Amino acid sequence: MGWIAGLLGLYFVFMLFVPIPGFGLPDLSRGFPSAETPVGELFSNWAFWIDFHILGEHTWSVRQLRDASGALIWSFDPEGIISTIPATCSVLLGILTGKWLTREDRDDQQKLNGLFVAAGWLMLLGLIVSIWMPINKRIWTSSYTIFTAGMALATLGILYHAIDMKGWTKWAYPID
Repeated sequence: MGWIAGLLGLYFVFMLFVPIPGFGLPDLSRGFPSAETPVGELFSNWAFWIDFHILGEHTWSVRQLRDASGALIWSFDPEGIISTIPATCSVLLGILTGKWLTREDRDDQQKLNGLFVAAGWLMLLGLIVSIWMPINKRIWTSSYTIFTAGMALATLGILYHAIDMKGWTKWAYPID
């Protein structure tokens, strides 16, 4: 859990407080730039800046801006380089959840309670963090990662209760 908190904390600090060359402090409240966006404001966050400067033409997204001569001046990849950090934290949270569910020293009710308690705390923490860092899937903000992990745990808790504890499997055949 320490690695997850540390990585999300570092990502939080980096994305909010490290100045972007040619722009200044990041502004996560801005959306995607358009053709009318001044060149100096194209890279309002590190996800935009890093993806463009490392991936350039090789971004997955069709969101690219070109100047009058056709030269690429902005691009973005929603599965970009820097956003891999919080995405990895999502995976690590999933691994912790799997470890929790396979514990032999807890019964099903304790496991279910743990899922819902963790879900509630994570969603609350995600909302609190969103005061400073908005919940934004496109750049996988720390608040997005934390909040959606809570939502996933709540959903898993409902499914765990219905399928594993109550045995209601007929409706769940495709996912069982």
